[in-house]
Amino acid sequence: VLTFSCRLLYWCDESPDNPSIHSSWLDGSVITTLVTDNLISPSALTIDFYHMNTVYWVDSSRQVIESMYSDGTGRRTIISSGLDHVHSLDVFENDIYWVDRSGSLYKQDKLGYGGRSLIQAGLTAYSDVIIIQQYKYQTAASNPCKDNPCSHLCYATPRGFSCGCP
Repeated sequence: VLTFSCRLLYWCDESPDNPSIHSSWLDGSVITTLVTDNLISPSALTIDFYHMNTVYWVDSSRQVIESMYSDGTGRRTIISSGLDHVHSLDVFENDIYWVDRSGSLYKQDKLGYGGRSLIQAGLTAYSDVIIIQQYKYQTAASNPCKDNPCSHLCYATPRGFSCGCP
C-alpha cells in the first residue's frame, strides 16, 4: 500500500522466520523496518490518509487487527479476538472494514471502541474490501514528477523525485 502525500510504500513480509512490516521510498530506496516483534502472519495493510497516515494490518494467526503511525510508532491493538482469517482491510471516516474467509463483511470503530457490526454475510465472490469515495484519498498532494527531466520513469520521493532511467 502506498501514500502519495508521504511518498512512501508499505508492505508485509510474511516469512515464517522473520515476519515484519516495512516502508520505503517509492523508488525502492531507504527501506525501513517498522515492526518485527509479536508478529506471526501480518497482511492486509491499509492506510488512514486523514488520521496522520495511520497504518492498519491484520495478523490472522494471532486474530488481531493492529495499527501504528506511518513512522512505526504508536502501535496499538484495535481488535484482539473473534477474527476468522481476514483477507482484506480498509478504513474510512471513523470505521475499519474487513472481509473474512467466510465471506462476511464487518465494520468497527477504527480506534476499537464499541462492538463490530456485520454488514453482509454469505458473500461468494470476494477478495478485497475497498472503499471508493471521492474524499477518502489525498488528492491535493503535489506531484514532483509533473515537470521533471526523467526520460522514462519518475518516482516521487520525500525529497522530491528520482529517475528510473535505463
